[in-house]
Amino acid sequence: MKLILKIILALIILLLLAGVILLNLLSAPTNFDAGKLDQGVFKIEEGEGVNAISQHLKEAGLIKNKFVFETFVWLKKVEGNFKAGEYKIDQAKNIIDLVNILTGKNFLTGDQKITFIEGWNNREIDAYLFEKGILKAGEFLDRVNLLTKKKVVEYDFLVDKPAGIDLEGYIFPDTYHITTTATAEE
Repeated sequence: MKLILKIILALIILLLLAGVILLNLLSAPTNFDAGKLDQGVFKIEEGEGVNAISQHLKEAGLIKNKFVFETFVWLKKVEGNFKAGEYKIDQAKNIIDLVNILTGKNFLTGDQKITFIEGWNNREIDAYLFEKGILKAGEFLDRVNLLTKKKVVEYDFLVDKPAGIDLEGYIFPDTYHITTTATAEE
């Protein structure tokens, strides 16, 4: 009986020790070397899986251990949440931060902030988006006019909009992050 207790106690101690080591590996800052990244940008190619991503992270010096990264991704159940694109990584990060960035919790470097001011009409928004280089002149207005002519049911907040009524005032004045490749509809 005493032998069984000693074995159970030894297993508990080993599990606690393994947990402490894993927590240390996850939260420890990486050996961040901006020189290994092109202007602090890490790129995920379309179709890359966790194994390829972890290999590129290791090559860039952003992680020390592929196994720990892949295990954390698996435990967090975010294997399918990695998005292709370029990510700005401008300081030392730990594995937890990297997973949050690369699974879309932070914005891509191709994103930019746009701010719609309260009281702007659709023509002013169109001009602003053109000035920012996001859309061609009139492209936003064309899309708004197209949506105005039909009953839009794809969006919950537009279900009750009567056909033929302008979409003026449906964009909440706020600051938004959008990709530089966003379409007028997006």
